[in-house]
Amino acid sequence: MRIMLSVLGALVLVSLLSVKAPAASGVVITGNIDHTNRNQTAGGDIHVTGKIDGGSQVTLVSNSGSIIIDGKIDGGSHVTLKAAHDIRIGAGGRGGDYKIDGQSIVSATAGGRISLGDKIDGCTPQVFSNGTGVDFRAGTGIDIGGKIDGGVRVRLKTGIRKIHIHGKIDGGSRVAYCRATDSPSTAAFSDAPARPGTGEARPPGGSAAMLP
Repeated sequence: MRIMLSVLGALVLVSLLSVKAPAASGVVITGNIDHTNRNQTAGGDIHVTGKIDGGSQVTLVSNSGSIIIDGKIDGGSHVTLKAAHDIRIGAGGRGGDYKIDGQSIVSATAGGRISLGDKIDGCTPQVFSNGTGVDFRAGTGIDIGGKIDGGVRVRLKTGIRKIHIHGKIDGGSRVAYCRATDSPSTAAFSDAPARPGTGEARPPGGSAAMLP
């Protein structure tokens, strides 16, 4: 009898150990966030199938997933994004509908990678305490699909891997490159273009903010 109970107890323990925790629930926001405010927190992924536009005030937080915005951020919108994994803005492709533009203000913090489908242009400079209007902080790299233009101030901060800007830095724009271990004071601003043929952006030689 005791042997049977021991066997049953072992089977129950194995069964309990084999039960997987339920997947964190995600959220899909269908269409555009336009001329409205949205504050959304989710355990899993957050997916916006359209754009963020029209002066919208938006905060999206994914505690254990990624944030995907298919369209652009435009029209003076103020957007804060925080994700445990990746953040993708303009994920629908490359071109004018996948940019950050129009005096918009964007702060994005990701445990993984941050990518933007197209350019950063015409955004409000010097809004955040670090003197920027667009602030990207990523754990595993940053990719900007187009140029940085229109006098914007941008900070690109990554823990490991590269920062890639696939277009030029122009129009009086300034970009601060830094690692996660750098303090804001060592993140020297630069208007240096991406290295020819690589799309890899680097600050001027000798800067404390030099990337790997």
